[in-house]
Amino acid sequence: MAITYSSLFDSTDIQSVTAGAFVTSSSYRYNGPMPAKKGEVVGFSGTVTVSTNLATGDKVRFIQVPKGTRLKSFTHEWGDLDSSTTLVADLGWETSDQDAFLAASTIYQAADTTIASGTGSNSLTEELTELVFDNAATTVDADYLTLTATTGATSLAATRTITFRGQVYIP
Repeated sequence: MAITYSSLFDSTDIQSVTAGAFVTSSSYRYNGPMPAKKGEVVGFSGTVTVSTNLATGDKVRFIQVPKGTRLKSFTHEWGDLDSSTTLVADLGWETSDQDAFLAASTIYQAADTTIASGTGSNSLTEELTELVFDNAATTVDADYLTLTATTGATSLAATRTITFRGQVYIP
């Protein structure tokens, strides 16, 4: 399983010694905007570059949302993430509700025209209003808005950039 992070995350390389050799790994930290007080609405925007096929279980992390924060809206635009018709994906909260917004969706496949907004183009512009991340029953303090491949892509014709924007707030 591979994780691809959006432009709203910072990467830090960490070096460690494993079996007598230096190994470099990356650690990611969310650095995007977040509301600071109750009632405040904050906009965010960013990009994610997908340069290889999304295999089953691969994830694309857009934003991190702290406990108690709500997603007011989310829009994303993409090129075909599968040059064929095998990619099936969920869009939702990575830990608490993987398919909160899209379940077993084929909209990322080549030339798919079944977009939720009904436009027939590769843009999902539905307002995702009042969709709550409530992790009271879990041990995590935050969750990620994530695209998860439930069935992997056959091929990716070229590197694709997903552009996204939205709003979060503290009720």
